[in-house]
Amino acid sequence: MLEVADALVSSKLRRKTIAFINRLKGLQDLQIIPLSQSLFERGWQLYSDRLDKDWGLTDCISFVVMEQEEISEAFTSDRHFEQAGFIRLLKV
Repeated sequence: MLEVADALVSSKLRRKTIAFINRLKGLQDLQIIPLSQSLFERGWQLYSDRLDKDWGLTDCISFVVMEQEEISEAFTSDRHFEQAGFIRLLKV
């Protein structure tokens, strides 16, 4: 949600972005995992360990969550998820 809100920050899209994220937050089948200190530290460790990659910190935190939750598929077009060993569902 953080990356979606950041990507769609323009004033033209802001109201729609807010409505979209609020709808997502209302979905009962969607689990929102808050960023705890522990999760941040684990993501930061991955970010720090992978000097050979240009993965962002948000991606690294996502990778940690996906491993923790045993999720193998990512609804993203970001190739970094494939580099990390996940299945990227959006190939553009």
